[in-house]
Amino acid sequence: MESPDRNRVADNDITDDLSTLFANLLPSRADQVEVFLESAAMALRVSEAGLAREIGITRATLSSWKSRGSIPSKHLPWFQREFVERVVFRRGQEQQAGMRHAGIPAALELFRQTEFDPFGIQPHLPGARVNICFDYLEGIACLCLFVQHQIGMDYLVSAVDDVDSVIPRDPVIPAVAKVTTKLLRHLRHKVSQSVSQTFDAIETMK
Repeated sequence: MESPDRNRVADNDITDDLSTLFANLLPSRADQVEVFLESAAMALRVSEAGLAREIGITRATLSSWKSRGSIPSKHLPWFQREFVERVVFRRGQEQQAGMRHAGIPAALELFRQTEFDPFGIQPHLPGARVNICFDYLEGIACLCLFVQHQIGMDYLVSAVDDVDSVIPRDPVIPAVAKVTTKLLRHLRHKVSQSVSQTFDAIETMK
């Protein structure tokens, strides 16, 4: 998948307001709209038709956005206000879910950078950290993958195989983690609560 120019998102252009922050990730050119919508569907683990249903439009309407390279302004608030939460908390969607492994390096860096360390991931061995993130935190990994696509990191799709060496070597992974952390900030209580509930369920099954 071709990606937009990574320079479109710069640290000094990002604010803590979700709508303003997400505006930096919206397509700025007509030729970026199709990639953006494909990335959004992948993050939500749905098909093109599923993405259309999430937004509240028909599949034909979504296809017309792609063909003309434009998302109507009246639909942009859905992406700016609802998309992040739906990605993080969606459950039980297997379509495209396998791609979440590509977002794991940035997700693990997110946990390393912040005090948010679900399940006490950091003390685990690298392989265990990857498995915990893949099995229980797919929404965060998928959001990281979406951010990667928007700032130009598709080449890291296979990097999870060498996650510990990739994170310090590639300067873009911390950037993705930083942007994703800011996107998650307004969901922090919900994310922490969701992780806590998942952890309690795992403990119950032991």
